[in-house]
Amino acid sequence: MPLPEDVISQVRRCVWAGHYRVGWHAVQHMFEDGFERLHLLAALTGKLNVIEEYESENRVLLLGWFQIGKRTTCPLHIVCDLTPADSMDIVTAYIPGRPHWETPRRRGAHE
Repeated sequence: MPLPEDVISQVRRCVWAGHYRVGWHAVQHMFEDGFERLHLLAALTGKLNVIEEYESENRVLLLGWFQIGKRTTCPLHIVCDLTPADSMDIVTAYIPGRPHWETPRRRGAHE
């Protein structure tokens, strides 16, 4: 797996070039969690961190943020499949919360 900063650069290149697909699971969470495609793209092009790497599947779990008001931001987890290198599948995206996540960066105790 490439270095985290290389992964983030690859993700941004794919978004800016329009070489990405949003999977049905991500769309399902958009409806359930109340965020939109614009929020997803803002999270992918803003401050972004690699939280977990799934090397066997060439996937990463990213933490991004989107704005929901003048002073409020919301965390967003995004799982991206980075195969091949010139495109990206957004497998799922969701707003992290308990019980699965204690904080946007730390899994819950039962995980």
